[in-house]
Amino acid sequence: MVIADFLCELAGNLPHEGGLCAATLKRYAGELYSALRLVGHPIERDELFFALEEVKRGLLNRPDKRKPAVPKSDVVYDLKLVTEYWDNQPANNQLPLDVLRLKAVSLLMIAGLARPSDLARLDLDSLQNKGSSLWIWVWRAKNSGAGYSAPMVIAKLPDSQASHCPYRALLAYLEEVAPLRHANPSGSLSATPVFISSQRPYGGLSADRVSVLVRDLLRSLGIDASTYSIRKRATTSALEAGVAPANVQAGGRWRSMDTMWKHYVRPSDPASAGVAAISGNKRSRRR
Repeated sequence: MVIADFLCELAGNLPHEGGLCAATLKRYAGELYSALRLVGHPIERDELFFALEEVKRGLLNRPDKRKPAVPKSDVVYDLKLVTEYWDNQPANNQLPLDVLRLKAVSLLMIAGLARPSDLARLDLDSLQNKGSSLWIWVWRAKNSGAGYSAPMVIAKLPDSQASHCPYRALLAYLEEVAPLRHANPSGSLSATPVFISSQRPYGGLSADRVSVLVRDLLRSLGIDASTYSIRKRATTSALEAGVAPANVQAGGRWRSMDTMWKHYVRPSDPASAGVAAISGNKRSRRR
């Protein structure tokens, strides 16, 4: 089997949407090299080997193809830019599935103080609708080890804020995507993904894919910051609004209060009532 045939067969099952970055292509090429050696046909013997090597080098070294640098994710901006964007869009049931998914993802990041990896590992089977809130758990989250995280609690906002309510957006997305789930293959995790690809085989979105989707939304709003900045800004906003630090820590599923102070809190106004508690923390004083 020549390289071209092998690549075509591999590409038909790639778990992604859209194009591949250079690093991903390099990884797949490495897997291809290993597979060919296992079947007794080292790739170095193939006439296309050197051509493939040139492609790899070109992808990784061309300045115009390098991944653009992302600024520090503590850039200060108002999260209302995100919520107001959805306020100006059609109702949930009038949005295309991809747009509805992006709406649910971005609003869930704000309301749930979520990492992209949290959203990729949300377990649909753990979802509980309490009527006034949704409770859902993250399987194998960053700080939960091999089990479940503390629950992500998503409150139902008043009718006056329905157009940017994450509770309503998530339920609408789940209803729309339900017919596709029968074709969703079992993943490597012992969990049913909440957010799935809109293309066959409808696999769960990776953390990288979630990050790219939300980052592109931020760019379209003129926000030059990484996806992770939403977690930091939402945390800061909650503290500035007077939410008790212990409640913010629990809501963001941090292992300890010290971790939250050290890595995530970037108050824009240290005199705010909620952030005033930081003043007694040694790590915060060093920033």
